[in-house]
Amino acid sequence: MNDIVRNGEVWTSTGHYCFNGITRQNVLRLARSNGIPAYEKDFTLADAYQADEAFLTGTLGGITPVSQIDG
Repeated sequence: MNDIVRNGEVWTSTGHYCFNGITRQNVLRLARSNGIPAYEKDFTLADAYQADEAFLTGTLGGITPVSQIDG
């Protein structure tokens, strides 16, 4: 997983754990241009469990929602 939303903020990995792709960059750009705080920072699995939303970004998958973490 490379993106979560928590308390109205978008968090994405620094790039150590995901590709710094076009779709990911567009999500960050759109969030920031619409006043949504967006941070590039590594987060833990515990942070993901606490997330309000989670999604993946990728060229082939676009923006794909995550419905479950660890089953």
